[in-house]
Amino acid sequence: MNAITNVLLFLSVAYGAAVIATSLAICQPISAGWDQDTVAGKCGNEIAAYLCLEIIAAVLDLAITGVPLPPLAGLRVPPRKKLTAYVLFSLGSV
Repeated sequence: MNAITNVLLFLSVAYGAAVIATSLAICQPISAGWDQDTVAGKCGNEIAAYLCLEIIAAVLDLAITGVPLPPLAGLRVPPRKKLTAYVLFSLGSV
């Protein structure tokens, strides 16, 4: 469990760095990203870049949400309480 948590932590930090790098590198010069009317520059395909980043974020969020679920399966509690625990821990996916 600790190894999975550490991997997900590393992936989250790497994802954050990728978002920052994409934001800074998608337009040349950087100011063309927010002032395309007065700054002469060019931007890459922002829609595709951010769509890919958001898909990665969704997968990463689902993985993070799923980490506590397997240990819950081993709980010796009535099924109703176990289902309540699953729902409670899965609320982060919403």
